[in-house]
Amino acid sequence: MYISNSILQRLFLFVITLYVEHNGPPQDVIYLPKNIWKITQQIPKFACEWFRKELKQQQKVLSGNVYSSKEVTDSPCFTETGEMLKYSHLRILQLLPALFPVTDLEHPVTTPATLLMSQCLTQSTISKPKDILLALLVALILLQVTYQNFSTTN
Repeated sequence: MYISNSILQRLFLFVITLYVEHNGPPQDVIYLPKNIWKITQQIPKFACEWFRKELKQQQKVLSGNVYSSKEVTDSPCFTETGEMLKYSHLRILQLLPALFPVTDLEHPVTTPATLLMSQCLTQSTISKPKDILLALLVALILLQVTYQNFSTTN
């Protein structure tokens, strides 16, 4: 059965949005990453471009605050209001190890994502308990990427 690229692209955006914005129990969306992976295999260029655009947007949000005069927002992992990155941004980063090859050290999606997560962890200041949880989630995703990288080279 043939499905056009435009339909697959719209389906990809719909499923990604559903996954990222879901606030209910995790068992409600546990099947979505597998389906996102299947769609990504059908339209890899579009998926890669979409993830790169999202990473650039996150980087703009983070790096725009480096030059802020406020004491709370001098870290690139905080938004203009002094908050850590939104959980929805981290949900996007959670998908990366499952969708793209993390062993390719020059991959156009995983390498910038790894750098973004590293920058976030090294330059952030924890001011609330919620920030600790978000930083732990970033560290967990980064560990998944790093573990997969080193486990395949040995």
